[in-house]
Amino acid sequence: DPRGVSDLIFKVPGDDSEFLVDKFEEFLQGQIEKQTPFLAHICFHAIHEPHPPMPEFYAKYKYDPEYLGALEQLDKQIGRLIQLLHKHRIADNTMIIYTSDNGPHQEAERSDIRFSTGFLRQCKAS
Repeated sequence: DPRGVSDLIFKVPGDDSEFLVDKFEEFLQGQIEKQTPFLAHICFHAIHEPHPPMPEFYAKYKYDPEYLGALEQLDKQIGRLIQLLHKHRIADNTMIIYTSDNGPHQEAERSDIRFSTGFLRQCKAS
């Protein structure tokens, strides 16, 4: 793969969201140098299960630290991505579309998901 993303045959230690934003930053720099428009389709693994957050995010939460820590970890990297766009002065000419392929799911600590979905299908695969 000339983009150097889908041909990874090794495991990268650490936060996979941070890894993806690192790869995006390399890509972005190249596009800016070439002064060409770009499309970046970034598929974050977070917050799919399993979702083990890095220890510093896990330690912040008493209840459901795996989910909430991983969610904050993802949020931090999305914020970093947006900061990169501002840093390179292209944020005002960039569209970000954020979607999720997952519906909510419920653990013992979470509230009744029927309310968060407006009583629609509930969970993924329901």
